[in-house]
This record gives sequence, structure tokens and C-alpha cells, in this order.
Amino acid sequence: MSQTHLLKCLSRLCIARNESNYLRNNVAFLVRNSSTKTSKQKTASSVYRAMNIFDRKAKALQRERSARREDYHLAEYIKEEIGWRTADRILDIKRVFKNAVELGASRGYVSRHLLPDSVEKVTLCDTSKTHLDKAIVGDGVKFEKIVMDEENIDVFSREQCRPDCVIFSSALGE
Repeated sequence: MSQTHLLKCLSRLCIARNESNYLRNNVAFLVRNSSTKTSKQKTASSVYRAMNIFDRKAKALQRERSARREDYHLAEYIKEEIGWRTADRILDIKRVFKNAVELGASRGYVSRHLLPDSVEKVTLCDTSKTHLDKAIVGDGVKFEKIVMDEENIDVFSREQCRPDCVIFSSALGE
């Protein structure tokens, strides 16, 4: 006699003897969940692969496409304002940063407002080469442009490249 058949018989016996609801419910639960012959029902998560919503390659392609759009300048005023406000906060700090890094620099919205008496050198990092080619840096500030993913910042692990100011203003919303 199989386990499933035995549990069904126990269930009928409990009902016939008018046993308590607790015992009857527990036996019915065991009958429903113990069947080994029924195939498992496929769910959406078991049939389809999980979607990677943090796909860095797709994001880099999207940023490159947006950089090449003719109407890119229509939303540029917002980024310009964020860049100015972020740079203004950096200028409020009363020290000179030797090596600043702007992650997700895009077209250098923060770097274009930096002055040599606040930052000696700025490194602009972005996934889009088109954005970096159009980036502007403040007069008198040394700069370097690196095409890289913001998540892979191993470039700055060496002592001579270690930044003392990291700027990340508006790349998250882009």
C-alpha cells in the first residue's frame, strides 16, 4: 500500500469517526503535500531565466546612444545645474585637492566649474567615450579622461593614483 493511499484511507477514517477538525485538517494537508506521482507545477521563475536589471553592458550602450542623440541638449540644463551646485560645495571646502575623480562624469558638468585653487588635477571617468570627448574642464585644471565602468575602480588602487576627492553627482539618474 502506497503512502498516499494510506493517508487517504486515514482521512476517510477520521471523517467516518467524526474525529476532531484538527486531526482531519492535518491528515488532509499530508495527503495534498505527500503525493510523489504528481509532477511539480512550473512557475514563471522556474521556466524563465531571471532578468538582470543591473546589466552594465546594456547601461553602457544606452549611455552611448543617448550621447549621440541630436536632442541631448534638451535635458542638459538639469545636469548643468546639478554640476554647478556640486562644484559650489567643493569650492566651499578650504583646501586644495591634489587628485579629484569625477565618476560618471558624462560631459564634465562638475569639472567645468572647478578652479585650480580648489583642485589641481581631475580625472573624468565615464562609460561613454562620446560623453568624455565632449567634456569640458575648468581653465587651469589638469585633467585626464578614462573610459571605464564606475563599478570597476581598480585603477585608483595604486598609491600614486589614489584620489583625495571623489565626485559622483548625477550619473545614477542617467
